[in-house]
Amino acid sequence: MGPLEMLSSWGARILAIDIPRVSERLEKMARDGAGHVSLPTKDGETGADITRDTAAVAAWIDEQAGDDTVVLGMHAYADSGMHIRLTLAADLIATWLQERRPTTVLAYLATPTDAFVVPQEIIDAARSRWSRHGSKGFAKRALRTASRGQLFTEPYPKGSRVTDCIIAQQGPNYAVAKRLQRWRAVASEADGRRVSFNVAPATFTRSVTKNTALKAAYAGAHHFGVEVFAAETSRALMAALLVHDVMRDDLAPGAAPQRAHAEELFSDGAAHGGLWRTAWAPRSALGVAAALGAPKALRRKA
Repeated sequence: MGPLEMLSSWGARILAIDIPRVSERLEKMARDGAGHVSLPTKDGETGADITRDTAAVAAWIDEQAGDDTVVLGMHAYADSGMHIRLTLAADLIATWLQERRPTTVLAYLATPTDAFVVPQEIIDAARSRWSRHGSKGFAKRALRTASRGQLFTEPYPKGSRVTDCIIAQQGPNYAVAKRLQRWRAVASEADGRRVSFNVAPATFTRSVTKNTALKAAYAGAHHFGVEVFAAETSRALMAALLVHDVMRDDLAPGAAPQRAHAEELFSDGAAHGGLWRTAWAPRSALGVAAALGAPKALRRKA
């Protein structure tokens, strides 16, 4: 999901940081692109581990950037508790760079499988769909009754403005890591600093497809009006939104826009793929989507 390949093809100047064993992939992207890509080296080895060499990586970015504005993108992922360690290391680098370079822009990708405060127009659209067909149909009513109200439940009940798309199968470490990123982004905008933090659509990434239940749910999501994107499509879309956020000419360099509510940072321009507008609370349809998508998911595996 990282933007390196797209930004390089568009001619950007990039400081690419990843662990040494994937440096060959980064070097290939650099050779195939049209930009200028620099990678850190240590003892003749290309790449860096930000959890072990946090200070050195921060200093390298500062040195390499010169007088240019830094856009620091946190696009790393790891399983289990390492994801939290990665996020904390990136957060240390971000805060240090912001102190040295006040115009530093932070960039993240928000996962669609999280909880968000959404605009009223989206709530109205979801509730309209619920009124038309979400609460109707014998099969849906029967499933709702049999599951004691756990399946096919009403979206945004009792005036709620929160869509809860958190998926337990992704685990607490993933949820905490994404929450830390969101806290840093909100705090940075509150200080008047520019942040790019766009909600990415549900995407068939490697971390998704290796989880059998989640892969099946994504394969069946289209039955509920949710579009799951191919990874290459999501990469191009999210890279374009990042460039839009960074290159805004209606704001001073590095300055944050004025918002009525902090959560608008995530809802403005969110590429939720229809997840927020479904006729049912997203998690209440997840199990059925997995059941419907299981045959397709198994065929892909085969």
